[in-house]
Amino acid sequence: MLCHDKATGLKAVIAIHDTTLGPALGGVRMVPYATDDEAIRDALRLAKGMTYKASLAGLNLGGGKSVIIGDPGRDKSEALLRTMGRFIQTLGGRYIPGIDSGTTQDDLRVIGLEAERVSCVGEDPSPRTALGVYAAIVAAIRHLHGTPDLAGMRIAVQGVGHVGAALARMLVRDGAELVITDVRMALAKQVANELGAAVVEPDAIVSVPCDVFAPCALGDAINDDSLKVLDAAIVAGAANNVLAVPEHGAELHRRGVLYAPDYAANAGGIIFLAEEMLGHDAPTTDRRVMTIGDTLATVWRRSGEEDLPPEVVADRMAEERIEAIHSAD
Repeated sequence: MLCHDKATGLKAVIAIHDTTLGPALGGVRMVPYATDDEAIRDALRLAKGMTYKASLAGLNLGGGKSVIIGDPGRDKSEALLRTMGRFIQTLGGRYIPGIDSGTTQDDLRVIGLEAERVSCVGEDPSPRTALGVYAAIVAAIRHLHGTPDLAGMRIAVQGVGHVGAALARMLVRDGAELVITDVRMALAKQVANELGAAVVEPDAIVSVPCDVFAPCALGDAINDDSLKVLDAAIVAGAANNVLAVPEHGAELHRRGVLYAPDYAANAGGIIFLAEEMLGHDAPTTDRRVMTIGDTLATVWRRSGEEDLPPEVVADRMAEERIEAIHSAD
């Protein structure tokens, strides 16, 4: 759905990928895309990722995403957000918006003045997203080394926003050695000072020799250029669309680099939102988020048995659940 409102300057895309399992849940991203085609491509990719994320996590939700074309620091206004809410409302609850890059919980509260169903207006889901990535990293270390012990493991974290910083704190707590970066270098230095981590420039993080490379910024972290310098045994982070193209996942598999498919590793936030809808308490929610490690262990086991990249196996597992619902109809 293409949305345009001249009065507020709103230009947006709402993408619903699949609602077989339930209403499509996905964040509202606000980014100054260079072109409309770039925004549409991002919305479609992200919506599909949300479908697979919800299915693999065993949730009764579908996948959707929306993107607003604009600079959140300059172009965002109450009128623009309320207009976005009115467009969302026309979908009759088939799409439930949440927070994403460039939007906040306060923004969703404004959107919720016009749209009946919104998420992320209560507790911040970011800490649970971080907890899920932590579970993925622990599971990956166990898969490679037979132990979940992170002490002495060198982990390079790309991006220390709400999720990346929370993840970094968990990793340091368990004795990991951190190298971090962020395009906001002042923020990176602030987090590094707090945690005793090393800091590198954004362009250098992917070439840091490490046990785990944790991309926690925007997508396409694994691309033609980064593959030339990547020096990690594991890739597991919070970013969406980590692989620029599927061939990059195949190359990681060929090299023996253990990849945690992004929508499996970063599913903690959507699990939290689903648990919140069910009225479950924090300990129950945390236990549910930690099962991300169990899901990935199954993905990696099948990957080894079938000699397929983990993301291919994860896709098949997600599709199997959706197809089972179709077959039952």
